Amino acid sequence: MRRGGKCYVIAAIAAMYVTYLKEPVFGMWCIFATSNLIFGKLSPKQRLFNYFLLLNSFIWISIYIYRCFFIDLSFINPNAHTYASFVSKFSDLSIRIFDVEPIMYLLLVIAIIRGSLLLMKKANYNIFSDAPLFAGVGYAFAYVLLNQGSNHYFFPTVVMGLSTVGVGLFECAKYTKILIVSASVVASIFSFNTSIQRITEIQKHRSRDPLIFSRIIDEVRRGKNVIYVTERMKDILNIDSREIDQMKFRRWQIFLDYYWGGKFPIIKTADYSKINKDSVVILSDETYSSSDFKKISEHLNASKLTLSQSFKDMKTMVFRAD
Repeated sequence: MRRGGKCYVIAAIAAMYVTYLKEPVFGMWCIFATSNLIFGKLSPKQRLFNYFLLLNSFIWISIYIYRCFFIDLSFINPNAHTYASFVSKFSDLSIRIFDVEPIMYLLLVIAIIRGSLLLMKKANYNIFSDAPLFAGVGYAFAYVLLNQGSNHYFFPTVVMGLSTVGVGLFECAKYTKILIVSASVVASIFSFNTSIQRITEIQKHRSRDPLIFSRIIDEVRRGKNVIYVTERMKDILNIDSREIDQMKFRRWQIFLDYYWGGKFPIIKTADYSKINKDSVVILSDETYSSSDFKKISEHLNASKLTLSQSFKDMKTMVFRAD
């Protein structure tokens, strides 16, 4: 009993730590704990642990709301989408994500079937397969709601779904063994392949990017000024482009603040006359593709600034003097 108590404490600390690594994790714990509390036959310690997961999630979302709505209002999006545009984007992104991670089709179907059977009380709840399944699928759809379609976001869902696939194969083997095994193996191999490729690519960027940030900081210390160039607001008709540009600027600000050790002196502007030979210019792929880039390029050429780096993961470009 004493050993079991230590395991729950370690699990609680790990769950609390993971919650603060990525925003949708709090929702994953909510689904995980709620499904266990509703359908599972839990011991007192198991029930207490699941209540802790809910409490931990409530604390996190409270801190997050306070941080975003009362401390830093730049996180608030004033340009709400219409219901029709939201449904359209949700549908399109869901299909694209599931095409990238084909095992998601299998996990979603199993989740719907298992959820239906449990609600109709025609199946027994399995704490080791059902809870990770529901939590994993919910975690994936959180990124759909956030309009984040890169497949590395869904790798945790794939991992959490493996136990469910295993249990499903075991239960269904006597009926459609060859079909299910073949489909699962093919989907798993392809899904793991694409996910691992993406994770490897991100790791490569993470080892290279600090060098680029350090170089920019060195240039500022030598008297250069860093400018994040945006489209002119009156010319922007696409609300999404404006929101993405703001998000990318925030990302640059956060990274540069971290390596600078304080508030980094980066200027966000649509006044292209500020571009000069002493500038390091950063602009997003959306700005580069916009009609404004013709005007921007004139100032870049006049200041003899050329493309130095292209950040594939951040989808931005850096222009500086040779």
